[in-house]
Amino acid sequence: MAIATLPVLIETDARGRCTLPGGRGRYVLSAQPDGALLLEPASVMTQADRAFLENTALQERIAHLESHPQEFVRSAHRQARKAARGA
Repeated sequence: MAIATLPVLIETDARGRCTLPGGRGRYVLSAQPDGALLLEPASVMTQADRAFLENTALQERIAHLESHPQEFVRSAHRQARKAARGA
C-alpha cells in the first residue's frame, strides 16, 4: 500500500500510540532537528550474515569460484581420503 505524499493528520491514543498504514513492520525511528520523526524500514540480520557482508575478500572468492568451477579445490579431508585410496 502506497502512503500518500500529502500531509496526513494522525491522532495518538491515550498511550501515545498510532497505527501506520500498510500493516506491521520494523522501523528505525529518528528525530530530525526540526522535530519531525522519521521512520525508516528496517530488517534484522544475524552476526554471521553481517560478518559475511563485511568480508569482501570472501565474497570475491565465492564469486570467482562460481564463475570458474574448475578451480574449486576439494576439502583437505576429501583430498586425504582420495590419496589414501591411491586414486
